[in-house]
Amino acid sequence: KYYQHNLAAVRNVLHGLDRKAWDETIYTQWLTTLRTLSAPADDRMPEAMKTQTWAMKQVNTQMASWTQLRHDTILYVKQSYTEGLTCYYPAGFVEPVVPFWAAMDAMASRSATLLEQTPFPDAVKATQAKQVKFFRDFATQMGKIRAVAEKQLAQKDLTADERKVLEDVMQIGHARFGS
Repeated sequence: KYYQHNLAAVRNVLHGLDRKAWDETIYTQWLTTLRTLSAPADDRMPEAMKTQTWAMKQVNTQMASWTQLRHDTILYVKQSYTEGLTCYYPAGFVEPVVPFWAAMDAMASRSATLLEQTPFPDAVKATQAKQVKFFRDFATQMGKIRAVAEKQLAQKDLTADERKVLEDVMQIGHARFGS
């Protein structure tokens, strides 16, 4: 209630930025990608994805991703991970928000280009190359997921390769153990 005017002012500032400003950094490209989730639902989407409840789920997705992005850019530390039992995930459903997947693809491609063009000391050139490769591979995967989303919107069957893309999103190796 008390923040309406401030939120409206922030929205006006963000909407007033030119396209170039949104492409300048990886951080702002990520924000651009998240903004695609605010677009009105495509008429071809399932009815459940045209509801207020779904819109709130999208807001939660945006906030969770932004929170993680903010955490990572503030701390600049390597995130911990634990190796252990893994699960098998069968082919599933990609949220058919094609502009989001297209923006993720563009953001990852642009990030790779920015990293490639950034002067790195010789001692860490190998790290730079790994980071560029990661972003290029990520962009390729986002393109594949976008294609799956487009097919699902059109209610077309997925090929074996497209089903494998969905299976490999969570785990590559397909070992059937764990729960």
